[in-house]
Amino acid sequence: MFRISTNLMFDRSTTSMLRQSSELLKTSQQLSSGKRILTPSDDPSGAACALALSQSIAINDQMIRNQAYAQETMQLLEGTLAGVTENLQHLRERFIYGANGTLSAADRQIIARELREQFGTLLALGNARDIHGNYMFGGHESNAPPFQGDLATGVTYVGDDGVREMRVSLSRDIGVTLPGQAVFGDLFATVADFITALEGPVPEEGGLSVALDRGISGLDRALDNVLNVRARIGAHAVELEQLGLISEETDLQLRTMLANYQEIDYAEAISRFARQQTMLQAAQQTFMKISGLTLFSYLQ
Repeated sequence: MFRISTNLMFDRSTTSMLRQSSELLKTSQQLSSGKRILTPSDDPSGAACALALSQSIAINDQMIRNQAYAQETMQLLEGTLAGVTENLQHLRERFIYGANGTLSAADRQIIARELREQFGTLLALGNARDIHGNYMFGGHESNAPPFQGDLATGVTYVGDDGVREMRVSLSRDIGVTLPGQAVFGDLFATVADFITALEGPVPEEGGLSVALDRGISGLDRALDNVLNVRARIGAHAVELEQLGLISEETDLQLRTMLANYQEIDYAEAISRFARQQTMLQAAQQTFMKISGLTLFSYLQ
């Protein structure tokens, strides 16, 4: 009976030591990693919730990156269109001055050369690129200049009418490009026609006035159109700013919830670690006593 009882106590002590060693190791790993859940089996329900939260955080992070990209693109669009606005306003002034019937042919040639420079600037703005090298006014065709040609041959739009969009929230897409035709229309032809009128032979009486009326009308339409587009971009910029604030708050909430599932309570874990150490040491001492027992100890 004594032999059976000793073996049983030996087995129980060994099992207790192994269990307590395992628990101590787990607590040590939790303390070193800062994680409460080391494997899904530690807390299946909590692990599933943590996984879902991690996926939500990843999606929200992507939205934040998309918002940043959209904001940068909107800023470039606005800056480019501000340049277009300034260009159109200057063209309008020079159109009016160039149509002055008292100007000499030489004066008209000087104005025509200036308008040629403005035409080149306008063409460069139409072929502007974003921070990634994509053409902003080509629609979906963003890899090639959307406006091709020059003053002599005429400018042709080779992009499309599409708008590349960026997903900036789970339920919102915002366009980050504009089709060139929607912004510039027949603007290049309008400027080219007026330059041709200036550079031609001395116009008949009233000839430049007709060209001026046609040119001013075209410029005013283009200017109104650009200002409307800029207003829409401004509205999108405000929306992106609001979405950014929402995304930042969402990120904080999600990470706080994830921390509640994953992160350990250091004070509790340190206390548990100390308690487990004490229990393991006690179990080891008990094991040493049992392993040292022999029949002769009881016969003495």
